[in-house]
Amino acid sequence: MLVENSNRRTFPVDRHAGVAVAGLAADGRAVVDRAQSEAQQYKGFYGHRIPGHVLAERLASYVHVFNLYWYVRPMGVTSLLGVYDEEGPALYAVDPAGTVHRYYGTAVGKGRQAARNEIEKLRPGELTVREGVRAVAQILHRVHDEEKPFEAELAWVCEESGRTFQRVPQASGGGGGDWVGRWASRERGLGSGATSALTHAIPDGSDGPRSAQELVDEAERLAKEALEAEDM
Repeated sequence: MLVENSNRRTFPVDRHAGVAVAGLAADGRAVVDRAQSEAQQYKGFYGHRIPGHVLAERLASYVHVFNLYWYVRPMGVTSLLGVYDEEGPALYAVDPAGTVHRYYGTAVGKGRQAARNEIEKLRPGELTVREGVRAVAQILHRVHDEEKPFEAELAWVCEESGRTFQRVPQASGGGGGDWVGRWASRERGLGSGATSALTHAIPDGSDGPRSAQELVDEAERLAKEALEAEDM
């Protein structure tokens, strides 16, 4: 009964940064508002975009304050911060205690442990961005333990997106060949996993990859088929 796109979990912070939140939606919006404010103030004062580690530390300090005083409750949200600054791409996780860590890939929210186990099986340095999109989509479907439909919301910040944080575009068209099919058959046994920042070049060739949204759709279809096969 939920209206599509009415419960967003990924938000832009600046052109080069974005946040994905898991937990209480209201607390998530408060964290996003703070991150956007920090990014705007930094740019206004220093004249350039806020570095990823600075934004992550400021966001963690803000969340930590809610653990210090009896008259406020801790934030009920864990945030993933994706940034592409002068030092390159980076992924940070900020938990409700105000602790921040940097990762190559991690997961938060329900089913996070199963997702993390599968992330450890991936090799980010050997995957392209589009292959990463496929892997994440398959992982989300595998760890989802409810039969009712759900909305898979994916976002990236990488060379493919012009180093700009944006949701995976629902582009049309995209090229032929069965490059996607070959990759899918090679990775069909992929299990459950989570959220990652992957920023590598797309392979060149006449049988180029399809659009990002087509990759997501294909990954969802393969994941559903794999789950149905397991149930038989």
